[in-house]
Amino acid sequence: MDRPGDYRSRHIGVTWAVWNAVQKQKRLQGESSRDYFPGGKPWFVMGAAIFAANIGSEHLVGLAGAGAETGMGMTHREMQGWMILIPGWLFVPFYKHSGVFTMPEFLNRRYTRNTSSWLLFHTC
Repeated sequence: MDRPGDYRSRHIGVTWAVWNAVQKQKRLQGESSRDYFPGGKPWFVMGAAIFAANIGSEHLVGLAGAGAETGMGMTHREMQGWMILIPGWLFVPFYKHSGVFTMPEFLNRRYTRNTSSWLLFHTC
């Protein structure tokens, strides 16, 4: 059964979320969509964000469970995450300089429309 404190905490949480969204919208007035993708951050921060997006709690819990089951640490597989970080650091400056926001858009500008369609087909 719900208690009055539950309703108050929900009300405070929703009020805070709406207030925060309104404040964010006020700060974004006059900015363009170009400010959204790079976020004004240096390219190496964007590369680190790509790497961080790959690692999550499922890795921590899953690898710990696999290690407990087999008796061998499984984190060596996650070192392959550096394979994502390094190309991110290498290619993000090219993407930022060319002004593209997605990989298909980059392929479309660099090669032909067929290459971007090929990528979309094979990654879906």
